[in-house]
Amino acid sequence: MDILSLNNDDEYASEDAGSEQEMDENNPIVDEPLMSTAEGKGCKKIDQLVFRDMIDVAIVEHDLPYAFVEFRRVREALKYANPTIEFWCRNTAVADVLKIFEGRKGDLNRC
Repeated sequence: MDILSLNNDDEYASEDAGSEQEMDENNPIVDEPLMSTAEGKGCKKIDQLVFRDMIDVAIVEHDLPYAFVEFRRVREALKYANPTIEFWCRNTAVADVLKIFEGRKGDLNRC
């Protein structure tokens, strides 16, 4: 019986002679998408720009770090929910949030 260790985010710890296995080998969530079909076909295709904007707004509203978009577990969960999702880096998230800020600032200046 394996015991999962949350202290080491990169690998699971096992009782069996200290053997270490990569997380993906033991994690059934990563192995099979929610709507698993051949190469993600059959999954609802999402608008990547709308999805990116939603995540950027969540970063602002919840005061999340820009690196949130690079968190491994977040990416795994999103990939599980929809394997067609395309990921971006924190620098892109910074640029997107600045665009949101500039747009809202412009709206306030017009009032």
